[in-house]
Amino acid sequence: MTPLSKTISDALRYWEARRLVYNFLLSVITLYHAIPAIIKDHHIDWPLTLMWLFVFAVIANILYCLAYIPDILIQLSEFRDKWIKFRKGLLLIGCAFASCFAWWISSSIFV
Repeated sequence: MTPLSKTISDALRYWEARRLVYNFLLSVITLYHAIPAIIKDHHIDWPLTLMWLFVFAVIANILYCLAYIPDILIQLSEFRDKWIKFRKGLLLIGCAFASCFAWWISSSIFV
């Protein structure tokens, strides 16, 4: 296996295992805003709302894939060993950013 393919495999193994946690976190935030709107029976255009939620879910997962860029590049550098210990930081920063964005979007949709 070449170093590049080994690096890409390592990145895939790391990030894809954590994608479920990322999506679960964003789903919980969205449901936190959606459930009260459903209970209060706000007059929401559900087909349009579901379409936008799908679009935002796709965008969130595309943005999640951006983590591969610094991960692979740093793994190919001499800082690989240190990076492996600290890439959780990138995951936490990304989850925090995505959570803020999800909060903002879902609170706007389910007013």
